[in-house]
Amino acid sequence: MIKTKINTNFISICIIFVILFSTTNNVFAFEATSTSFELHGGNIGSISGSASSLTFKNIGAGGQTGIGLSAATKKIYSGILYWFAGVFTPVYEQIHYRWRADDGTEATATFPVNEDGAYISFPTNTLKRIRFEISNNSWTRSGSNQFTLEVASTTTCSSGTYSAVPIVDGQKWKIVTTANLTDGSATTNVAGGLTDNGITFVAGQVKTTGNTTSAITLPAGSFTEIEYAVMATTTAVGQYCFRLTNNGSITNFLYTNYAQVTLASGLPATGTLDSAVFDTYATAGALQGPGYNSIMWKGNQNGSLGKVQFQLATSDCPNGQTDYPTCVSGAWSFIGGAACDSVSYYDTTAVDTPVEISCSPANHNNKRYFRYRIRICTADCSTSGLASPIVDDVIVNWAP
Repeated sequence: MIKTKINTNFISICIIFVILFSTTNNVFAFEATSTSFELHGGNIGSISGSASSLTFKNIGAGGQTGIGLSAATKKIYSGILYWFAGVFTPVYEQIHYRWRADDGTEATATFPVNEDGAYISFPTNTLKRIRFEISNNSWTRSGSNQFTLEVASTTTCSSGTYSAVPIVDGQKWKIVTTANLTDGSATTNVAGGLTDNGITFVAGQVKTTGNTTSAITLPAGSFTEIEYAVMATTTAVGQYCFRLTNNGSITNFLYTNYAQVTLASGLPATGTLDSAVFDTYATAGALQGPGYNSIMWKGNQNGSLGKVQFQLATSDCPNGQTDYPTCVSGAWSFIGGAACDSVSYYDTTAVDTPVEISCSPANHNNKRYFRYRIRICTADCSTSGLASPIVDDVIVNWAP
C-alpha cells in the first residue's frame, strides 16, 4: 500500500494567492482621521486613501511610496500585497537635513539654519557641518549601506549631476577635519536637531576624513542621522545640492529633501588688517630717529588680479598717542598714497617689489614706534572677486 502525505499548508497558501489574484475587480478605499492607529487597505493597485492627521504618511501598494503628509512614525499602507513585495523593496528616505556650525561636539554644536532650510550666503573657506536623517520607510529587512556624501552644482536638485565630495584639495568642496568631531564616531539622536521619522533610532556616524561611512543597517521603521564636516573653497560659486547614496548607488533611495546651499557671490571687494606695534628702539623724541624708506610683501598672487596696499602709522608713544612724553591723548593715524591721508594707500605693483613710503619726511621720520595697515582688494577695489592674493610676510625698511 502506498501512502501519500498532503502538505495542507502549501494548499492553503495556494488558495490564498488564488483569492488574492482573483479579486481584481473589487475597489476599496479608506480614510484615516485618528492619530493613534493605522489602516491597511485590501486590494493592490485599487486603494485610495487620505489622512487628516499631520502625522500620517501614505505608502502605496507593493512598496512604492505614495504621497506623504508628514514625517512621522504612523503610516498608512495600501495594498494587501505590500507585505510580500515590501520584503524585497526597502525604501531609504533622505527625509530631513540641517546645516550646522562647527562650534561644539556632535551633541552640542548649534544649528544656524532651520531644518530642511537652504543655507543662503554660505561662506567659503569656512568649516561647516551638515547632518542628514535617513529612514527605512518599509516593512522589510534591509541590508547594510555605506552612505556617501555627493554634491552637484545645480539649481534643480533632482536632475543634477552628482559626484562624491572630494577628500583632497583643489576642488570646489572638500571633506575637512575638525577638533570637535572624531571621524567614524557614533551619532546620537540630538534633541532639537532633526524631527524623528521612524520608531527606532540607529546610531549613524560622523565623517571628517572620508566621504563614506562604514556599513550601517536600517531595519524596517528605523532611522539614523549622519553628519559630515565640509568646506566650500573660493572657487565654488552659485547653488549646490547634496544627497546621500549607498556608496554611489541610488537604488531604493527616495529624496524628499536635498540639502541646499547658495554661496555668497565671491570674495568681498576689500579686507584690511592692522599690524601689531613695532619698536625701532630709537630714542623717542630725538631728531636722529629712524627714517622709513619702503614697504613690500612676500607671498603669491594666487592667480588673481587683486591688489595689496599699505598705510603706515608712527608715534613716539607705544600706544600711538601724539602727546609725547605724557602719551595720554591722540591715536594711531594711518596714512598713505600721494595725498598722505587716511583714504589713500601705497599700491604695490607686484610681490617682492618694494614701494617707497613717500609720506615719511613730513609725517613718519624720527618716530620710534610704527604699525602698518594692509588692505587686500580686487582689481578695482569695489566689486567682489573669486580669488585673492596670499600674503605671507610684510617687510618695512627703515634706517636709523
